[in-house]
Amino acid sequence: KLPSAMQNELADLESLSDDHLWTVARSRVSADQQSRYAELMEKERSGGLGEMEETEFEALYHSFNIHMLRKAFAAGLLRWRGYALPSPANLTDLN
Repeated sequence: KLPSAMQNELADLESLSDDHLWTVARSRVSADQQSRYAELMEKERSGGLGEMEETEFEALYHSFNIHMLRKAFAAGLLRWRGYALPSPANLTDLN
């Protein structure tokens, strides 16, 4: 069960054109964000996150989850609209 705001955001994807859905499905988290998340994850594993870093880590985690959910939903909509897509394990290879 998703929060209503997230349900609405996903429902909004249904009204996008195919081109816009492809843009969402192909989107990627920036390299800087990935690097920062990996850095914070490593610090978290060693028990060294401060309060501000913990907040940043949680925000990035939440953001990444939403990003992947949007990508997957967009890919599902494209599939429903008749497009051939790679397997779920290869959704990042939509370029």
